[in-house]
Amino acid sequence: LYPHVGDWDEGKVLQSAYQFKVDVKAIQGVPLDGELPSTNSFFSISPAEKIMLSALKYAEDGDGVVMRLWNTTSEKQDVSIATTLPIKTVTNIRLDETPISEVSLKNGNIQFEMGPHKICTLLFK
Repeated sequence: LYPHVGDWDEGKVLQSAYQFKVDVKAIQGVPLDGELPSTNSFFSISPAEKIMLSALKYAEDGDGVVMRLWNTTSEKQDVSIATTLPIKTVTNIRLDETPISEVSLKNGNIQFEMGPHKICTLLFK
């Protein structure tokens, strides 16, 4: 149970539930030269309290990474995604991973508008 004021959106129920997810742990498999920070994120999604990551997986054909997002609000959101990965293209795709349209990528940053309660699926290559 999660007591809160107002409805589930006002009470930030989803955000609180996401805090109980298990962290991903990295395990070194092959020794490499160089240094990496002790913590890092490959993707940063904003506004984090309104746009939820629901999936991050390899594409079914093995060519790229699929990210699925969900707008938890009843309002349009201006979404911004930043990445440190060497991504060359971003494509808006359907749930079955067929392409819809290209998404603008500038210096590792993606920006687009997301409708209320919409699901957005992106393919990164």
